[in-house]
Amino acid sequence: MGSLLVIGAVTASAMLLCAAGKWLLVLWRKGVRAVFAKEKIVVGPFENAALYSRGVFAQVLLPGVHWIPREDCQVYRVEMRAEVVGGQVLVHPLVGAPVHVFWSARIQAMSPQLVIESTNSQGAEVFHRMQSSVKAVCATLSSRTILTELGGMEPGVVEKASDLLGEIGYTCLAFEVVSAQMVADVGEPKEIEFVRH
Repeated sequence: MGSLLVIGAVTASAMLLCAAGKWLLVLWRKGVRAVFAKEKIVVGPFENAALYSRGVFAQVLLPGVHWIPREDCQVYRVEMRAEVVGGQVLVHPLVGAPVHVFWSARIQAMSPQLVIESTNSQGAEVFHRMQSSVKAVCATLSSRTILTELGGMEPGVVEKASDLLGEIGYTCLAFEVVSAQMVADVGEPKEIEFVRH
């Protein structure tokens, strides 16, 4: 009977040492916070991250080191640097023939939560909304104004685009009409091209 108690005590001690060894190993490998079920997340200098806990938005993580709960948390990183997008759109002005407008714009993410939650394809959505902005502003101008005063529509497009892009977490910082071409009756661009210098 005495030897059975000794064997039980030795077994319990070995199990306790094993458990303590595991804790010490985790403590040594991952740090003190890992013992308390925290995970280290490093957010880069040009990004923000949206933290979701159990599928619900919790907070925006700014650049730096963050300790977040290990269980039921997802982190989505969002690039915060401005980027350039561009395209070509056929617009139908208020007066005159249709015009091909070649444009470029600088956009920037402003709300990581909206960027993540608004669409699965941010690039395509941004491009579509920029195209809509250019079309909407050009619809209020004459084709002559579009062709001769390329810079005249920029403030209107920036404002319209910022409104549309704001719904998905972006803003339009700058807009430029690179060139515009009058479209002939047959649907082909004319040889004369008006280019902004």
